[in-house]
Amino acid sequence: MTPEQFYDLDEQEQAKVVWDGKYFGDRQDAQHNIILYKIGDLYVEAYYNRQSNSLRKFMAYKEHELLDIYLPKN
Repeated sequence: MTPEQFYDLDEQEQAKVVWDGKYFGDRQDAQHNIILYKIGDLYVEAYYNRQSNSLRKFMAYKEHELLDIYLPKN
């Protein structure tokens, strides 16, 4: 699946694809808990707003450069 194919799905279909994916890592920004899932060759970040305790958006990527931010810092 490509990011474009993922974005062509409606919100419920996107969520099902993500939940069926494999957990890959997590991180935080100022407002969100961000969880990374792997679906085949596709990586999808799920952004959860901590204040409202709700899913805010999905961001889909094919690039592996995204993974660097999920690796432990030594």
